[in-house]
Amino acid sequence: DDNPVNQVVIESALIPLGHEVLTAMDTPDVFEVLEKMDGLPDIILLDVMLPSGSGVDVLRELRKTYSSTDLPIILVSGKSSKDSIIEGLEAGGNDYIVKPFDIAELICRINSQLNVSSMVSIRMELARRSELLN
Repeated sequence: DDNPVNQVVIESALIPLGHEVLTAMDTPDVFEVLEKMDGLPDIILLDVMLPSGSGVDVLRELRKTYSSTDLPIILVSGKSSKDSIIEGLEAGGNDYIVKPFDIAELICRINSQLNVSSMVSIRMELARRSELLN
C-alpha cells in the first residue's frame, strides 16, 4: 500500500498474529523487497493504485515468474467496480478486497490464502514421497 496509515493499520493487525510484515511504497520497492528476501513471502497484499504505476501491472510481471500457488497475491484497492475486480483476478490475483476494508475480513482472506498454499505444499510433498516409494 502506498498509504503509510494503511500500512500501519495492516501491520498492527498482522504482527500480533505472528506475521512478519515487509512494506513497499511503490512499484520499484516491491521488486527491491523481493530481491532482498531469502525465498518468497508467504503472501503479498498489493495496492492496485501505486504512485508510479499500476499494481495490476506489477501483478502481471510477478506472474511471469511466480504462480498463484507459489506466491499468493491479494489485491487491495479503492476501485470497487466489477470491471476492476475482474481485471485484477484475471491478471492473476488470488483475491481482491476493496478499501476501506474490515480488518477482520482482511485477516480471514489472508488466512484462507495461506491455508490454500499450505494444502498445495502438503499435496506436492505427498506426491514427491509417493514417487520416491515407486
